[in-house]
Amino acid sequence: MKDARWAVVGAVLAVLLAGLPAARCAWADDESDEVEIKVRAPLEDPQCGTVPPTIKVLGLTIDITSAAISANDEDEAPLDCAALVPLIGQIIKVDLLNDVDVPLKATEVEVGGGDEEDDQVGEGEDGPRVEVLAPLQQVVVDTTMVHVLGLVIDASHADIEGSDDDDEDGEQPPVDLTTLPVGTFLEIRLDPALLPTLVATKVEVKNSSNHVDVEVVGPDGQEIDDRDAAGNPVNDVEVRVAETVRVRRAGRRHARHVARVLHFHTRSNGSVLLSGLPTGHGRVSVTRTVNGSIMTGQGRVVVAPHGTRHRRIFLHHAG
Repeated sequence: MKDARWAVVGAVLAVLLAGLPAARCAWADDESDEVEIKVRAPLEDPQCGTVPPTIKVLGLTIDITSAAISANDEDEAPLDCAALVPLIGQIIKVDLLNDVDVPLKATEVEVGGGDEEDDQVGEGEDGPRVEVLAPLQQVVVDTTMVHVLGLVIDASHADIEGSDDDDEDGEQPPVDLTTLPVGTFLEIRLDPALLPTLVATKVEVKNSSNHVDVEVVGPDGQEIDDRDAAGNPVNDVEVRVAETVRVRRAGRRHARHVARVLHFHTRSNGSVLLSGLPTGHGRVSVTRTVNGSIMTGQGRVVVAPHGTRHRRIFLHHAG
């Protein structure tokens, strides 16, 4: 029965993805330049003679076949893989195509890893700035181990913050990582002195003030509340959001916009508040399983900056 449930969820998601290119895209104007997937870390093990050619950062194997390789200087000529071999241990910045390819695929590799601000270390850190910007894949609640890019990072002692622009006074609200939907973008600062062990010193949740309150309504028109008297979930309700945003990317000579389709999903007792979604347009999909019976529903959603949007999703029996 579990396999049947996931087959339905997969089918719903496929429908969403197929329909998204025709949907109206929106400029994610709050933190749009920070919904790209990047790693800034020491270079490891360039393999230029393999097919595909690869490098490693933080133990991740990354395909650099289609990557533009450059130094942290606009006047420098483009580099090739062979130029990376003597640079093992130096900081590089790698822009990734997505977080699901195996191996991961780089679109850009920059030796030096960024500007002077990027090179600054955080308080209590010893060494160059090392960080990951990527979608949340999982949080292990009991240990606060955060999964991104297939990495497992210890965030149990990290400072957890919301976005820098969440409040006019510059104050950052507290954030509970365990409540975030999968897909929320995180900027994770790592302690370089503890590498190769991955220990976060700071985790910033991007777009943390953007919320969508999804109310799940059953075929009888009543709001679903799948909890027992003790507040424990008794049925399986999964909420997924597929959202398209336009990202501003700074090129060597000019800025350009790149479309990104982002995926968020979470499990719920019924209604759910989704946080950390970029400003944009997308679709919400809900699947509810009760004693082997599956109900589904979907609808468009608009995510506004610094506020909460409400969306009611009506379920019907899957036919």
